[in-house]
Amino acid sequence: MEPPDDAIETRAATIWVEDGILISRSTGVPATTADIMETVGVVRDLTKGSRLPSLFDARKWPGPGSYEGQVASVRNMADSFTAMAMLIDAESPPPEGHVREAVDRLMFPFRLFTDEAEALAFLQGFLPREQPMTEPPEDAVETTTGTVWLKDGIIIERSKGVPTTSETVGEIFGVLRDLSGGVPAPLLWDARKWPGGDVETWTTAFTELKSALTAVALLVEPESSVGTGPFFLDRMPAPFQVFTDETEALAFLREFIPDE
Repeated sequence: MEPPDDAIETRAATIWVEDGILISRSTGVPATTADIMETVGVVRDLTKGSRLPSLFDARKWPGPGSYEGQVASVRNMADSFTAMAMLIDAESPPPEGHVREAVDRLMFPFRLFTDEAEALAFLQGFLPREQPMTEPPEDAVETTTGTVWLKDGIIIERSKGVPTTSETVGEIFGVLRDLSGGVPAPLLWDARKWPGGDVETWTTAFTELKSALTAVALLVEPESSVGTGPFFLDRMPAPFQVFTDETEALAFLREFIPDE
């Protein structure tokens, strides 16, 4: 895939959007923190603030660079991407995985490919599209990161697409307790637009979950890897399952509605 005439050239990458996918091709130059922030600015200009799937052509990429650069890059990923495919040469060893694995589990799906067509096919599943959803009632509570309401004994929280922090977790759980009258209740967490959260966020959420919820159903897109793996599931202090179908998620949660 060749870049169009209007592709944007930075010191470290050539960047453009094609068929709804953001493509970034490394120039082979080691990226400094300044280079990464320049790339972040270009991405935001091209996407006009929308989150898109991204193909990172790393076949000339010299590596992740400094720790500060990696931190700067990861901090801005959740606001920009719904998924990422990294394209590498077949004979190249895969890059070291700690940051990559953390991104894949907590922020958005991240896969390695040696074939460009396969990488693009994977990303097609994460193009923005209309999602069928149960509509919130007029008295639903709006928080910084989500819309929350109570329906038939089940609390529903729908992500707005805003990254979660430990502060917004506290805000959400305060609303959950108000809606349930302080009695633990099951939660349907519609995370189909959720861009992720950091380790501190999870620590806060796990602590709150023990006393506020009887069970959690996490609703995700079929292509998503959010919520998979032992990091996530083995540490949940209440029954927790991941669903791609809202009806199935609600059926699971009805088993955990408190008796009157």
